[in-house]
Amino acid sequence: ATVVGLADDRLGEIPVAVVEGSGDPDGIAHAVRDRLVSYKRPRRVFVVDALPRLPNGKVDRVAVKHVAESLERSED
Repeated sequence: ATVVGLADDRLGEIPVAVVEGSGDPDGIAHAVRDRLVSYKRPRRVFVVDALPRLPNGKVDRVAVKHVAESLERSED
């Protein structure tokens, strides 16, 4: 999983989680609700088949942000 910030009109930026694998986005959000303070909780959770990675195997956070933005637009 990776958390990135997406633009928000009211707050400026909100945390959004992008999770690799399968799972229920609502269940994932509920699971972290008790473990994180409110300002750190992801406002949305997206589940994808695979996170984009760099050649060295690390998660490509810039590409993840683009994926989250496109998923956000497709839900609106």
